[in-house]
Amino acid sequence: MKKPKISTVVIAVLAVIFFAVGWYYAALSSAYQNVVEIEPPPSIDQHVSGGAYNVLLAGTDGGDFLTDTLMLARVDLDNSSIALLSLMRDTRVRLGNHYGKLNAVYGRDGMEGLISCVKELTGAPVHYYALVDLEAFKIIVDELGGVDFEVPQDMYYRDSSQGLLIDLKAGMQHLDGEHAMQLVRFRRYVEGDVQRTRVQQQFVKAFIEQKFKAENLLKVPDIFNHLEGELKTNVTLADILDKAPALRLFQVEDAVQIHEMPGVGQYVGQVSYFLHEEEELYDLCEQHFGGTGAPEQKVYTDYSLVVSSTAPAQTQEPEQTQQPEAVQEPGGEVQSTASETPPSGQDT
Repeated sequence: MKKPKISTVVIAVLAVIFFAVGWYYAALSSAYQNVVEIEPPPSIDQHVSGGAYNVLLAGTDGGDFLTDTLMLARVDLDNSSIALLSLMRDTRVRLGNHYGKLNAVYGRDGMEGLISCVKELTGAPVHYYALVDLEAFKIIVDELGGVDFEVPQDMYYRDSSQGLLIDLKAGMQHLDGEHAMQLVRFRRYVEGDVQRTRVQQQFVKAFIEQKFKAENLLKVPDIFNHLEGELKTNVTLADILDKAPALRLFQVEDAVQIHEMPGVGQYVGQVSYFLHEEEELYDLCEQHFGGTGAPEQKVYTDYSLVVSSTAPAQTQEPEQTQQPEAVQEPGGEVQSTASETPPSGQDT
């Protein structure tokens, strides 16, 4: 049985933990040394001490193939702000001589390719990354005592094949790890993945505002002792020590700003994609993520093979290189990066 997919919340929370606990680094060393990648990918940008930095946060599907959650986070000490940008997993990218979805890049080209692709999409640098798996989410939420959150609607879904039950009522709830997982896995929204991403981002904001306080730093070593095998990152202990001043940002009102990736869901041929608005995304990242606009050379975002989606009978979308097994997700939807025929009545 495949593991369910990790949520944006897990990786956002982990990223903030990394850069808030510098003064407590000695207690982390024994646990942390097992999750740090000594040699970061060549595509990673060198970060100068202080100022602002970007972190690419990726959550795998449990099989280390699909990164169905991707977020770019910017911590800006100069402007006392934290910016979060969720990158839609169905974003259309070029994979060699074919087209596919952003969530397939890691499985095809590893972290080096994923970082390169994100830099092309956003025009922004990537200084650090964190790759995490599912169990980290429950560990973090439970260790920090749960989160108060306004559930936006009644949520119910049962899937016996996954051993999954989602059963939440609308209104203010105190969510432990299990119920928080139910919240972020729920998919049946009118606006589909766009609304799901928005709820996840709101949870991130609530988590940061409630939990990033000095007294909770004492719990960090226990958290990392449980994370071995669930986390890989290029953030070293020296980096953590250097980033200690970021802790004060969590005490600043409205320090966390959430941004949505501009674009629209649309079928191209028989495949459902998220088609991002290229110039709008570059502008957004120039303003909030230290971006510099379109790169001089493009690989993943070279759309020279693009065909018109308005005439599917006359043109055919190239098949994707990867053909992973479809995965059943909460809400009864099937997620796959392979070519698909549009199901009747399904949202894009």
